[in-house]
Amino acid sequence: MGNVQSLTNKIDEISANCKYLNEFRSNTIMTHTSQLTVLRYYEGIGQLILVKGKGGGVCIYVNEKWCHPNNALIKHHSCFPNIEILTVSLRPYYLPREFSHIIIHTVYVPHRSVAKPATLELVDIIDQFESSAPDAFTIINGDFNHCDLRKSSVHYYQQVKCATRDTATLDLLYTNVKDAYLSIQLPKLGKADHNLVNLVPRYRSIVKREKARVITIQQWNDNAVDHLRAELDSTDWNMFVEASDDLNELTQTISDYISFCVDNVIPKKEVKVFPNNKPWITKKVKTVINKKKGLFKKGDSSALREVQKELKRVIAQEKAAYRDKIESLFTDNNMRRVWDGIRLMSGYRNNSNSCHISEITLDYANDLNHFYNRFDQQDFSHEYSKLQNVLTDPSSNSGVRGGRPPAVQ
Repeated sequence: MGNVQSLTNKIDEISANCKYLNEFRSNTIMTHTSQLTVLRYYEGIGQLILVKGKGGGVCIYVNEKWCHPNNALIKHHSCFPNIEILTVSLRPYYLPREFSHIIIHTVYVPHRSVAKPATLELVDIIDQFESSAPDAFTIINGDFNHCDLRKSSVHYYQQVKCATRDTATLDLLYTNVKDAYLSIQLPKLGKADHNLVNLVPRYRSIVKREKARVITIQQWNDNAVDHLRAELDSTDWNMFVEASDDLNELTQTISDYISFCVDNVIPKKEVKVFPNNKPWITKKVKTVINKKKGLFKKGDSSALREVQKELKRVIAQEKAAYRDKIESLFTDNNMRRVWDGIRLMSGYRNNSNSCHISEITLDYANDLNHFYNRFDQQDFSHEYSKLQNVLTDPSSNSGVRGGRPPAVQ
């Protein structure tokens, strides 16, 4: 990534770098901010997502070996006086399961004098995509020109640690994952005044960072249920009634006995639960997924479409079952587990203590402060002392300590 100024006279150099240098050839994404006039597609570089005409512009190249062109979609592109933004959604061939897809925002801020309004416009767009895709891996990069997102309501992690222009770091890259990249400084392209930055991935997926948990589950089947029914039918329940003194003791004794029978009769099995598995990924869902893999290897396209429909239906059913399970926790007043389940289903992350509200200016905030603090600006000391003298004066007829109350006309 980097600001290459005029990109037209650097196409040959970019093409040569992608052909002979491993740093360029192995890159998955290249983003540039530049002064564009004409830009052509070069085979071997990748797919050209957007071309802008004369003036400042942004562009993104995607390596077709990493992501199919059909899975690279433009979600937003705008050219404001304060900022230029290009947003692309990517679904590469491989992506860690904890991310649904990748969203890249490439921005260009023309001057530091418009840093504040540019930040507000960028935050509005980021909030829109965060609401629509909370599980996406978000990248925000480009030439920010002293536009700092760390002072805004969005809390992202800045990954560029090296200087990009002399001793200043103007080309930044923010992500919603901490320590996602390692920044390496590269030489300039042509006579550009900004250095290029190579971002090497450092992120390790959850399944590699955390070990799988081994849990014990009960296998309820028809044979086990029949054994449990026979066990309970042969029980002398009058024995519990005669041995109990009150209803609470009887309830607790019978409940413990039923749990004892279930533990002895129902067979158990140890299973692995991986950290990147969603709670609604059950055995039924995995069975359909394995069925889909088998049909894919056979090359049966018609049956594969039917299985895909079945998979969507089964996932919807399991999600509904998990939702009902979370809603049932309301009766137990277990609000902690309820909140954890709702946050997991909605993808909500409470990363910030502030909330950005669009179309709210500084003047509007000052008007609110003046309105709610209007009583603090007036001096009521004279009225307060007068009222205090009236209430504490024993000779006053209108006092509360004696005398008649004042007449009401």
